[in-house]
Amino acid sequence: MMPRKASSKRKRFPGISPGAFQHSSDREALRKLDRLPGMQTILKKISGSYIERTLRMLNISQNVKVTPKQFPRVHELFRESCSILDIQEMPEIFISTVYIPNAFTFGMEKYSVIMTSGVLDLLTEEELLFVIAHELSHIKCNHMMYKTLLYLLSYVGVEIFGILFKVAAITFFPIEMALRSWERKAEFSCDRGGLLVVQNPQIAHTAMAKLSGFSKSLNTQISIDEILKQADELRDMDEQLFVRVMKMYHTAFRSHPFPIIRIKELHNWSQSNQYQRIMDGEYQRKEANP
Repeated sequence: MMPRKASSKRKRFPGISPGAFQHSSDREALRKLDRLPGMQTILKKISGSYIERTLRMLNISQNVKVTPKQFPRVHELFRESCSILDIQEMPEIFISTVYIPNAFTFGMEKYSVIMTSGVLDLLTEEELLFVIAHELSHIKCNHMMYKTLLYLLSYVGVEIFGILFKVAAITFFPIEMALRSWERKAEFSCDRGGLLVVQNPQIAHTAMAKLSGFSKSLNTQISIDEILKQADELRDMDEQLFVRVMKMYHTAFRSHPFPIIRIKELHNWSQSNQYQRIMDGEYQRKEANP
């Protein structure tokens, strides 16, 4: 993709506060995490530069960095998203040769976004912009300290510190589960941030639908109306106790809510007065520094 100027048609939201679009369940879960016994002690322990430097070293050694001279169009999409969401400092961006479509963000002081080859090859440019804005919304919504803690507990702790970390992590299992519960709620906020950047619900819905189930060989257009019917069918199944129990069981260790639920949730928000007011320039703004 060749670099080009950011679209002049997309609205910017100067000074926008994360509170303007953050999902209520995300805010409430964050408040509970802040009050969780032992949480502040753990955060202080991991906030040192050693862990940050180690994670960054592993990232730089394994992936290819995006710059204005390397994958410039991807860099430009990030720059545009930061401009729209009023994010002052762009994170480091890396591409990983993994064909499972995915993107994730980590860091406590210096943020990094990793995008897989799979997500780049699966999505159109506008759909990719939605995913990029979703990841940047984690930074905008102040998710990164808790996301990095969960990333450490769940995925890279053993890689960095060895098998003893896995044994020690058992002690933190209740905290890990609280973090996982919050993490799923945080995704709803970031889907909203993605929509605020692409400013087209159809693009946002199609991007999430493709990440749920899609094949280029089918050569057919995804029907969002059919996806929404599927979401309604899933909701109706909640009348069965067994289904509700199975939902809880199968989501306990998931990092994201079920994709069909996410699409329905974002569709509802795209029809809301809150979304329309933001698009009209009426939104909560960050407090000015004294």
